Amino acid sequence: MKLRQNMKKVSLYTALVTPLLILISFYTYSEKLESYDVESSAKCIDSAFSNVISRNDIEDNTESFYQCFPKTFDNFVSVFGYSDLDTTGPLAENDKAYDFIDFFFELSESNGHHDDVIQLGVEGSWQIDNVAYLQHLLHSFVTKNLDESLNELSKLSPRELESFCFFYFDGQTPLKEMPKELSALKEKNLDVYLVAESEFKRSINPIQS
Repeated sequence: MKLRQNMKKVSLYTALVTPLLILISFYTYSEKLESYDVESSAKCIDSAFSNVISRNDIEDNTESFYQCFPKTFDNFVSVFGYSDLDTTGPLAENDKAYDFIDFFFELSESNGHHDDVIQLGVEGSWQIDNVAYLQHLLHSFVTKNLDESLNELSKLSPRELESFCFFYFDGQTPLKEMPKELSALKEKNLDVYLVAESEFKRSINPIQS
């Protein structure tokens, strides 16, 4: 398990930059135009984060960090994970990888960009290390921001919603029972709940499903 020595610093600087970020109009990086540059984005993430920690031009570097951070699962794996071709992402083994991911989640939550977090779970599948950590943070995020998460989940296509729920339950050790945060969806949005329930059952009994 990687050490996260900068976690307190990250939280401190999140509190520091949040008022500044209200004035910033975040937008999804150019990956949505299918031009996400993995290597340059990884360098941008590392450099911008280091500058924020060093309190160097915090506003611009926070914006750069958020813009460069991947907004799709495939791009996340390209930067932080491992591909089927045994290719290691440029930040997959970076000692600050968990801090980068934490910072992205904190910024997304504090600025209401819940959609960017939810999108990271679409078309996802479990991996060790950073992807597993992403899944862990996603669980915590949905639990803490249930209504906001439900709002974003309800906007997904049926296929996207199924893939999100698949990733939510995917892993080496299947969950024994439906997570409480998703069980609560039954009273809030039955359609989303039924998809989550179906994928949960699939995760604990994949052969019969």
